[in-house]
Amino acid sequence: VDGALAEGRDLAPVEQELRRRALDFGLSLRKTFRVRGRGDAVRLLGLAYRAIGIDLRADEAGGILVRECLFSRFYTPETCRVIASLDEGIMAGILGEGGLEFEGRITEGRDVCRAVFRFRESGA
Repeated sequence: VDGALAEGRDLAPVEQELRRRALDFGLSLRKTFRVRGRGDAVRLLGLAYRAIGIDLRADEAGGILVRECLFSRFYTPETCRVIASLDEGIMAGILGEGGLEFEGRITEGRDVCRAVFRFRESGA
């Protein structure tokens, strides 16, 4: 990702592929852990992220708060924005289809990451 960023390449195809693969992974987690509703999905999301060094808190309305992120020590803000495609895919797989919108990131100098996962009208 950093190489593509440095070269100024169009990252849309990379982001789409990251999201697609992460969506498949999220769907697999949802099935494996037999998620039965949005409450189960939110709990699973928190556990999955905790396992990789991210203190992520989510609520059933789609609010996302990251208090600590292992990767924020290594990612540039630009890399973080691209990698967010993975987050959106995992969340869409676990929570139900939708999109992720960040309001601020640790990699941009904020104390926490804040985002909203916007569910499609059908909900989860």
